[in-house]
Amino acid sequence: EGGRWFWLQHELVSRGAAYVRARPNNHARAAELTALETQARTAERGMWAQRAYRPVTVRVAAAAATEANANCMRGDAPFRIVEGRVADAQAFERRASLRMEGADEPPFSLVVFGESFANWDGPPLESLTGARVRARGPLGVFHDEPQLCLEHSSQLEIIAE
Repeated sequence: EGGRWFWLQHELVSRGAAYVRARPNNHARAAELTALETQARTAERGMWAQRAYRPVTVRVAAAAATEANANCMRGDAPFRIVEGRVADAQAFERRASLRMEGADEPPFSLVVFGESFANWDGPPLESLTGARVRARGPLGVFHDEPQLCLEHSSQLEIIAE
C-alpha cells in the first residue's frame, strides 16, 4: 500500500511464524531466509519457542521417519529440520548418501538422488565426512532405512564448530 515494498516470507520467517522450505525451482533467496530463520530460532521467536518446532537430533529424526514409514519423495512425508554430524559421506554415479552419527540401527542418512543429485550446486557431497550439518526436508524410509531426502543444496547448511 502506498508503494511500500513488502516481502511476506521475510516477515513470517523473521517473526518465527514460518520455517524455510526451499524448492529446487524456487530457492533464489533461500540463503537470506535461512539466515532470518536462524535469528528467529536463536531468539526463540514465535514457533521456535516451542520444542515441537526446533531442529531434532538424528535419533529423533530416524524414529519419526520409521514411524511415518513414508516415501520422502511423495507429498505425505513429514518435514523436519535435523542437526547432526556426518559419519560417512559417499557420492556415487547418480546419488549420494551422508550417513549420520547418532542413530541406532538401522542407520539414518541424508540422501540426494535423481535430478536433485544431477543439479547439485552445493559443496561436494563426498567432502562432508565429519561436518556438522543442519538439513531440512521430508523424512522417509527406503529399504528399511530411515532417511531425509535433500531436493536442493539450499536445504543443507554446514554448521560452524
